[in-house]
Amino acid sequence: MRTFGKVYVFLLWIIFIRLILCFRRNNFFLFYFGFEFVVLPIFFIMLIFGYSVDRVLASLYMFLYTLFTSLPFLLFLLYSDSVFHSLSLIYNELSLRVDVSYYWWALIMLLVFMVKYPIYMLHL
Repeated sequence: MRTFGKVYVFLLWIIFIRLILCFRRNNFFLFYFGFEFVVLPIFFIMLIFGYSVDRVLASLYMFLYTLFTSLPFLLFLLYSDSVFHSLSLIYNELSLRVDVSYYWWALIMLLVFMVKYPIYMLHL
């Protein structure tokens, strides 16, 4: 029983350290991959330490939710790189634009973060 507790704490530390390193990046692309890497330890926590029989299905749903919401963010990054020729977080011309398409991209970026939270309305 003690080894399961050590594995759980180890996975939580991996999540914690990866999130700190992810939010310290100055590049959107490195931020994207750092943030999406956090899904793997969460997946293993749900798979190993879940109490329900449906833990495999729940971890699969979580993985699919993350995959389908992160793909628009990846498309946004590719679009931003092709238009502005920069993925820098410090200097980004996208923040200077204010039009309707900007709000749609902002909503997509918000979905990338919200899918990781256990919100009742988004889960089965």
